[in-house]
Amino acid sequence: MNNVYAIAIKAPCTGLQSSLIPRCHRRGLIALLTGFAKSITPCRTYSHTTTLPSIRKTLPPWRTAQTRWYAPGPDTTHSKSHARPGPKIKNEISPATNERKPTENQETEIGYEEFQPPSTVELSADQIVAIFGPGTPFDLGMQILQELQMRRVSGELQDKGIDLSELDVTEVQAMAGLNYLRDNFPVDEEAAAKEWQQLEIERLTKAIEDRAERVGLYKKKEVEYEEEEEPEERRPKQVTNVYGESVLVQRQKEMKAKEEAEEKAKKEEAEKIGQPVESYRGQQMVLAKQQQIDVRRQEKRKRAEEYAKAAEIPKEAILAERPAYSRLFFPTLFSLAVIVASLLFAEAYEPPTSSMRMFPLVSPAMASCMGIALVNMVVFILWRRPELWSLFNKNMMMSAGHPIAFSMLGSIFSHQTVRHIFTNGLILFLAGPTVCEEIGRGNFIAIFLVSGLGANLISLWYNVLIKNYLMASLGMSGAVYGLVAAYLLIADRRRIGSEIWGVNYPGWIVFVPLLLTEIVSWKKMPRLGPQSIGGTSDHANHVGGMVSGAILGLWLKWRKAEQEKAWHEYDAGVLPVSEVETEASATPVNVVKKVV
Repeated sequence: MNNVYAIAIKAPCTGLQSSLIPRCHRRGLIALLTGFAKSITPCRTYSHTTTLPSIRKTLPPWRTAQTRWYAPGPDTTHSKSHARPGPKIKNEISPATNERKPTENQETEIGYEEFQPPSTVELSADQIVAIFGPGTPFDLGMQILQELQMRRVSGELQDKGIDLSELDVTEVQAMAGLNYLRDNFPVDEEAAAKEWQQLEIERLTKAIEDRAERVGLYKKKEVEYEEEEEPEERRPKQVTNVYGESVLVQRQKEMKAKEEAEEKAKKEEAEKIGQPVESYRGQQMVLAKQQQIDVRRQEKRKRAEEYAKAAEIPKEAILAERPAYSRLFFPTLFSLAVIVASLLFAEAYEPPTSSMRMFPLVSPAMASCMGIALVNMVVFILWRRPELWSLFNKNMMMSAGHPIAFSMLGSIFSHQTVRHIFTNGLILFLAGPTVCEEIGRGNFIAIFLVSGLGANLISLWYNVLIKNYLMASLGMSGAVYGLVAAYLLIADRRRIGSEIWGVNYPGWIVFVPLLLTEIVSWKKMPRLGPQSIGGTSDHANHVGGMVSGAILGLWLKWRKAEQEKAWHEYDAGVLPVSEVETEASATPVNVVKKVV
């Protein structure tokens, strides 16, 4: 009884297949390991039932015999399966009738008889255990080695890697087999991978072209044959007119010459400006328009650069050694003047009647907030005009190094980013209408201006005294914080929610933590410089606005309480002290009538 039996492994052709080495027809592992194949061109493409060359094993591991791998030699017949070695049996069927005819997709057949038989490689069960570790079956180890070596030679290793999940092989086992093959049987894997990629690209391209041709989206270019020139004797001879050219022909020639001259001039002009020369008039018109647009963009960009350069304040002027009062005197004087004017306006303001208002259907409180927001929006849009940068940099932005008096007021209505103006506008419309309805439009405008100017004054004085001359600030954050402080402190209690449900709270519970947060942030605030513009808040400005708004809010609250107290006393019949003293000091006057 023969204890040696053949093992045939069936490998179905699934997934991407290389035309270089089909998976449905693989050579034995010994041929791949020992360099048996001189070329990796496949012998023939078979169906998925084609078996691989036989890999022979000996007795189980407890026997003493060793396992040998044999590759088919010259005497081996290339068939669907390889039988056990034994005496040769003459085939009664002739090779011509027994051979399968190749189809169109099959490649040229190259038999094993063209190669030299390799030397025998012997592997035992102990070697398989040494490679993959104990507990690995001998058949599984051989399958792992054959599959990995096949991927190395064909280039599939780069595409599929060492994934052998279909064989229930772990990554550690596959890596151990790959390391063994690389150490003992070197293969140019990089070259094989490149050839695999090229063949796959060609195959996929061919498949896409065939499918596109079937659905009618693509048509192969037909071979164009150049027409042979007719011999001169067959060409029609030009007959000259004995009367000369007609006026119509002359006119046609003149028009054609004129068009050619214009075309030539346009081409020369296009070449001068470095643009591609187009042959169609329509394309030339598009090109000319595009050129005009590009020229305008370049001119606009150049003008913007010139305006930006002119708007820059020299660094020497900002950092110049000047006494502090020279930077603080005029801005402080201007701010105090505007504050006094705002307070006088609040005292003298009388609300107009509905017939005198421009928008009588809009409440005065909402109209006041909308007016402030409109001014800020107009300035925000004007910041996009480069010709105004020089004016706005001086008058609509407060600078500690080079302060301008009007910038103390102009910076309140100035914003450069959408996020900045949106945030301040949102807070303005949340707190502004309520404050305006409670204290009136005159007092509301006074609080807005006084809070903004007070915030700018504190920020300017602080940065000048610490010599942070590179600081620049703009926005109505200080004025908005003043409105929030007034909103929290004017009334004794505020309510969150509706009339049906909600919570009442005293305003100082919110005001004090908010003020402390801004003070702590002010202490931690880094020095504002060119690298931090737009990314750092001016917390000194916020603190100044909150303090100014709180002072005005408490003063208005006290004055309102005094007025209510006076009205209650008047209703009770109690005269003020000044009126009582006046009545007591008055002396009666007796009028004597003259009797006639």
